[in-house]
Amino acid sequence: MLAPLRSTVRATIRRRGLFGRGARVLVACSGGPDSVVLTDVLVDLSAELSLSLAVASVDHGLRAESPAEVEHVRALCAGWGVPFHALRLELVRGPGLQARAREARYAALMALRNELSADVLAVGHTRDDQAETVLSRVLRGSGVRGLRGIWPSRPDQVVRPLIDCSRADVLAHLSARGTLADQQGRNVLAAVRDPSNDDPAFERVRLRHETLPALRAEDPEVLRHLAELADDARDLVELAERGGADLLAAALEIVDGQRALAVAPLRDAPRALRREALRQLLTSAAGGTLHAGRAHLVELEHAVLAGPGAHVLVGRGVSYRREGHQLRELQATGGTEHERGGLRPGSEETTKLCI
Repeated sequence: MLAPLRSTVRATIRRRGLFGRGARVLVACSGGPDSVVLTDVLVDLSAELSLSLAVASVDHGLRAESPAEVEHVRALCAGWGVPFHALRLELVRGPGLQARAREARYAALMALRNELSADVLAVGHTRDDQAETVLSRVLRGSGVRGLRGIWPSRPDQVVRPLIDCSRADVLAHLSARGTLADQQGRNVLAAVRDPSNDDPAFERVRLRHETLPALRAEDPEVLRHLAELADDARDLVELAERGGADLLAAALEIVDGQRALAVAPLRDAPRALRREALRQLLTSAAGGTLHAGRAHLVELEHAVLAGPGAHVLVGRGVSYRREGHQLRELQATGGTEHERGGLRPGSEETTKLCI
């Protein structure tokens, strides 16, 4: 069972361009099955790909078991012969703990990556994680952009070599590797288990243990299909972004020191490109601080397609008015946030833009 996973990871690294031969890779390893197997496979590939590896494990300071889990990873690294770095966070319990922990963890890992001059930070997300993410975003109505799911490679050099491997593949590798280690008299490759991974209070756990098994009964290949949907969505959004940027550039004018769009190019463009151009217009307004919602995007498109007189308030003092053959951007001064078209926290208008 070792060779198939190794081959899949090698193919993912090459096909998705995660990193090249001779790369310096910092691996984030929590001690759980995914990150342990990721590290094991990269160690196995290190000679072939001339990789320079280092491993980091983060103690969030939230569970009594965390220090022991970090020491477990330290012991594994000693067996692998890979440099190990322990990171400790001090988090305060309270609202948004998971999100704050994730943000702090990545900040600490990226700081270490910079300190070590590593080319990439490798993390252990699998195809199952991808499927869970896509399904979660479908249920939240995230639009096509949300369907892109987890990026195999991010602009900040976070890479996911296991993204084309299922969790079943990972567990099979872990079991086979442990059996092989026993037979050869080496330390068994073992992983720890975070109890939060089984807590139904978390949406991802419910999707993993309830929703996806039901879907798998209807479609045994649902994980692969959802992961492929994410790949397709990334390709389509990239295409739309390029086309939308070209369309916006073609329509954009400066009138009396403020931006305006010629209506004709937008009106004649395919709907997807028109909405993407308007999305880019909105997200660049107010110094890039405007977070308008789908409702505003639909209203703005209606203003393009309707006749003169349409007026759309989008917040932060920004509004758009249809004047003749132009859609003009207006910057208000003074007045209350509500009078300037401010967004109400928690309202539909505060959701992210979708296409």
